[in-house]
Amino acid sequence: VDSDDAVSPCLLKNVITLLEKYHPDFLEFKFKECMDLEEAKKALSHSKINEDKVTMTAIDDYLVDNFYFLGNSISRWTKFIKREILADIVEIYGESYLKYWEDFLFTVLLYEKSKNFLSIDAEFYYYIKNDFSVTRSAIDYDLYLDNSVKIYKILSTFKGKVSNQAFYLFANCLTSSSLLAKCPTTIILIAAPLP
Repeated sequence: VDSDDAVSPCLLKNVITLLEKYHPDFLEFKFKECMDLEEAKKALSHSKINEDKVTMTAIDDYLVDNFYFLGNSISRWTKFIKREILADIVEIYGESYLKYWEDFLFTVLLYEKSKNFLSIDAEFYYYIKNDFSVTRSAIDYDLYLDNSVKIYKILSTFKGKVSNQAFYLFANCLTSSSLLAKCPTTIILIAAPLP
């Protein structure tokens, strides 16, 4: 949990019950974006999860139906992940030292390593906007490009549905971002053949 965000007081109780019942590779829930802590406090959910808001899904089925899967849930802070899967991710992810694209890479690796997941159609995390956060501060374009190349190299080591979709979305993000105006060399990265 980020130090300036908030979670529902009933999050752990709900999640532990579901993890013990379904044993998913990871569990995810929704979040609400708030202007400040006061707004988050008013929105806090204290209710028990209704079983009809819970869905168990195989990763392969999900990828077929959701080509833009990374856009649906890219945040790390809305997930509970099996320890052994997290260890596999950290082995790759921990070496990358990213300031940019870190959520993207983490999510790609999570889907690559998992066979199924449990989703809860309920908000339990409250993301508080911070105008001074890294994501809202001025972009260091040299570092952004360096991180983009690292992501490309890591993605190129994987084969299959996850990496194919990730490459497509990664290229789209880069070509539609203001990065091209500052770092035209990014075009070389995008033009490189996909694995």
